[in-house]
Amino acid sequence: MKMEKTRVVLFASGDFPVPTLKTLLDEASIDVCGVVTSNDKTVFNDKRISEIAVDHGLPCMMPNDLRDERFMKWLKGLKADVFLVISYKYLPKCVLDCCRGC
Repeated sequence: MKMEKTRVVLFASGDFPVPTLKTLLDEASIDVCGVVTSNDKTVFNDKRISEIAVDHGLPCMMPNDLRDERFMKWLKGLKADVFLVISYKYLPKCVLDCCRGC
């Protein structure tokens, strides 16, 4: 029987969450289905969170407003099981409602 991967959206900014993203990408039971970050200027090993996401073909958004209609539609379409939030701002209820694990 094939086990389904857990679909994770990572909300992260700065350099602190970079090792976590790399670990998630290596984990066979995890499908990182999207990354949400701020317009981060912090660099870790010469790579920003958004650049690592793009390098791995992951959808990545940098919304100015988490309640933005276009962002919300994108987020709902990812059908995430879990949101992992590391070094990111407060998530409003409308964002949390997009996740099956919240």
